[in-house]
Amino acid sequence: MEKGATVKLVYDPRTKKAKVRVTYNRQPRLFSTLCDITLTKAEFDNVKLKITKSVYAECDEAVKIARQICEKMGNDFSFSKFKKLYHEQLYGSGQISSVLDRFETIAKNYISNLITAGSRSIYQTSVNWVLRYDKNIRISDIDQDTVASIISFIKENSKMYTGKELGENSIRIYLRSLRAIAGSAVRDGIVKVNPFAHIKGQSLSSITREKGALSDAELSKFLQYNPCNQKEKFAQDMFLLSLLMCGANLGDICALTNSNIIGDEIQFSRRKTRKSNIVISLPLIASVKSILLEYGRIDNNKPNEYILPFLSQCTTEDAIRNRVHDIVRRVNKGLKSISQNICIRHITTYNARHTYAVLAQDSNMTTEQIQKFLGHASSRTTQVYLGSLTQRVKDKNRSMLEGLTQR
Repeated sequence: MEKGATVKLVYDPRTKKAKVRVTYNRQPRLFSTLCDITLTKAEFDNVKLKITKSVYAECDEAVKIARQICEKMGNDFSFSKFKKLYHEQLYGSGQISSVLDRFETIAKNYISNLITAGSRSIYQTSVNWVLRYDKNIRISDIDQDTVASIISFIKENSKMYTGKELGENSIRIYLRSLRAIAGSAVRDGIVKVNPFAHIKGQSLSSITREKGALSDAELSKFLQYNPCNQKEKFAQDMFLLSLLMCGANLGDICALTNSNIIGDEIQFSRRKTRKSNIVISLPLIASVKSILLEYGRIDNNKPNEYILPFLSQCTTEDAIRNRVHDIVRRVNKGLKSISQNICIRHITTYNARHTYAVLAQDSNMTTEQIQKFLGHASSRTTQVYLGSLTQRVKDKNRSMLEGLTQR
């Protein structure tokens, strides 16, 4: 026989706040209270402290409401029904709490429930732009005009805050994140309309970069280039390593350990899509092994040791993510210098992955085969990469037609 749900006030290390934990059939869910006080785990556990007493006092009403609802629902409990009743009673007859209505509060609650550090970072960056626009902005005050003003603010101030002008795709990613956060406020009954759902004159779809892959001429110049300094050499080697490893991104390459080398193959799962359990198997060709040995070490007796040493001192996911970003920035600076010296468009690590996809299709590999080497969970994503063939195919077609008249 199923037991009813249980309620307990617990500490949430992500938000550093007290949360109501409801457990049913061994499945726990955390729910926000109206208390916005942050504290440490040690403070939360010490009920004698003044700050802890204040937290428990402010959360008391939320705990009582949660217990009353659970007792009333008994064995007919469901989280969806509980959430609806809990919000209605906690927020009080449709009246929006001044704390709850704050966009910053809504965003914190949403971000705290995200699983990966990478996702939390992207969402937090998006929220930071809104808070720079208006630190105390409320979700109920955001309308289409406000959204337009926020977009203008980001475009006008991106260089001041980030040191560079943000691309259109970056802004679209931020807006999609804000749409998701505002959507949670709609689901919780805080507002009725998501202001980021349909933005006038602004598409939220990413722009497909038609020229992501290097052309034959660009690739030839890049491969023949003799680096001027160590910065350029490192950038050239890392770009080439990514290309020769079937477009593997630098984050996955840095995360490789000796255990990933099995015979004459490198086998690993992408960090980005690790939930899909897709295992990528790449050939450990001589050129790849040469670059890995130049900057790192392959040792079968130390399976858990990183092949490249860049992440050796990182002990947390956040530290790993920040270190990878530093490496990517370092490589991209070197690639920018190389691009200028060989007179081609500015390329980044992003172009190596697309270049591999194009070269693979040129060698008559199918989309499904390329998808496996790229580690894409969906063939649609792979098709976006192959969409960069448009200009390349046009150029080849032109050469073929012009060649007909020269026979």
